[in-house]
Amino acid sequence: LRLHPQSTLCQLVVRTLAMGGARNFRLAEVASALLSLTVAAVVGVDAATVPANVRLFFSEYAEGSSNNKYLEIYNAGTESTNLGDWAFSTVVNDPTTPGVHEYWNNFTAGAVLKPGKVYVIAHASADPKILDVMNQTYHYLSNGDDGVKLAYGTEADHVYVDAVGDFQADPGSGWDICGAVAGTQDHTLVRKTSVTTGNPDWDASRGTTADNCEWVVYPMDEWKYAGVHPGEYVTTPPQAALNCSTASPVSIWKVQGNGMTSTMVGQVVVLKGIVTADLQGTYGGFFMQEIDGGDGDSSTSDGIYVADASVVVSQGDVVVVRGTIKEHYAETQLVDVSGIDVCGKAPLPMPYLLDMLPTRNTSETILEPFEGMLLMLSLPVIVTDFYNLGRYGEMTLSSGWNVVASQVFDPLSKEHKEMYDLYRDTLTLDDSNTAQNPDPVPYPGTGMTYDNYIRTGDTLTNVMGPLSYAYSKYRIQKTPGFPAPAVQHTNPREETPPDVKGRLIIAGFNVLNYFNGDNPGVAFSDSRNRGASNADEFARQRKKTLSAIALVDAAVVGLLEIENDGFGAGSAVQDVVDGLNTATAP
Repeated sequence: LRLHPQSTLCQLVVRTLAMGGARNFRLAEVASALLSLTVAAVVGVDAATVPANVRLFFSEYAEGSSNNKYLEIYNAGTESTNLGDWAFSTVVNDPTTPGVHEYWNNFTAGAVLKPGKVYVIAHASADPKILDVMNQTYHYLSNGDDGVKLAYGTEADHVYVDAVGDFQADPGSGWDICGAVAGTQDHTLVRKTSVTTGNPDWDASRGTTADNCEWVVYPMDEWKYAGVHPGEYVTTPPQAALNCSTASPVSIWKVQGNGMTSTMVGQVVVLKGIVTADLQGTYGGFFMQEIDGGDGDSSTSDGIYVADASVVVSQGDVVVVRGTIKEHYAETQLVDVSGIDVCGKAPLPMPYLLDMLPTRNTSETILEPFEGMLLMLSLPVIVTDFYNLGRYGEMTLSSGWNVVASQVFDPLSKEHKEMYDLYRDTLTLDDSNTAQNPDPVPYPGTGMTYDNYIRTGDTLTNVMGPLSYAYSKYRIQKTPGFPAPAVQHTNPREETPPDVKGRLIIAGFNVLNYFNGDNPGVAFSDSRNRGASNADEFARQRKKTLSAIALVDAAVVGLLEIENDGFGAGSAVQDVVDGLNTATAP
């Protein structure tokens, strides 16, 4: 490194050596000055614009399944910084102009990042575990091949201090990193604790091996460090191993209490109970319940969800668990687990029998005391909604059909309010799986097929599982080891529609985001594409869509969720028309 005689580093070396030689050399100041000069040399701007005591960099990056994507930024400096002075700029796949950002993205107005803390940017539909530590949502996070850089300044005048990927060219599926081929796709990247500042030189940052890179590459959907930079764990004192014979557990019912939230939030406790539902592989944890039946108080729950999969447990195991009590989106959970010991086996507790779903205005007070406990519906229930069955593996159950009150009474009338308040509430049956678009669809029985189907209006019996609360709904979680709900087709499928004596068949068809590629629309890899992610997926979608529309044999078809790219050659609409003409040709 050649130093200009007037440079900060050169002056500092001269000054400190004159004060007493190498033994008085202030290494921290030299390192800081060297960092500033290095950044300036890389980006070609005056790095003095970056506050000297603020060091922001990407501490974590995740490109996971579905929308499980996030960026984490860490302040390794000694002063807080207003994120209004910063931005994260991005390109999508192959940049329009090599080396130049395409999108300048600001942080949430008023956001401040304190020293030693992190700021998490996540997709709005990410897993709840990610959203729990999220500070800001951003829809267009990387698919593995989209570069992102951390910038200080304005869009017209800024300096880059860190990068994941570059703005030079499309890397294919992703950039190689730490020896992992296309490692920025389908992986979680965590900055090594030895890294204390950003590095705008992406090639140097990603290295070529696990030893010479600045990151640790974890498998897809590994989020154990999300929301806290791993360096903060270094000073955490180790806790003693948990042992069944020496543990002093707190009663689960005491943790749950008789209110809507626990009075012990934030406390580290040891609990003991029976594993009633082992959902570690699909839901990220397990449910446990008191061994001796609890305190016999109907106003307090004897069960709880433990958000941990670090130690394998099985249904029927008696365990002691140490962790922190937390209200996770209004569900009492044990999180940040630091110890688990399996003590043996015990019979499962009998489920609580619920013989009637509560009314709309009593659901919380009736169901909250059973949060985390095994529950069984002793009454038949009707499937009233399965809009989310295909995507999230869940459907809505009710003890009867609820007529819309406004169809009977004036919405402002006393009778309308009385009828509305007396609605039997709904309960969600969930598949205990956080993944989207399950294949096969988990209900009915072992999975949906053409002959093994379920419809709105069908009746279920033997609904059983632990009661959870998520996304503002009480849910019974499907649990391995328990029989699947029995289905009665009380609303059978009609083989043919009724004859209305009409002359024309007019149909409406939701083609479920029919995006056919970049001629003239957007490419499959474009973040604006809401449909199939590649040509093979689109071919499958196209075949099924055209086959279904053709069978209807309608004279007029209205299409929903089709790409809005005009009506000319190559457009999505014209592609459907061409396909139907081919499929129905004599």
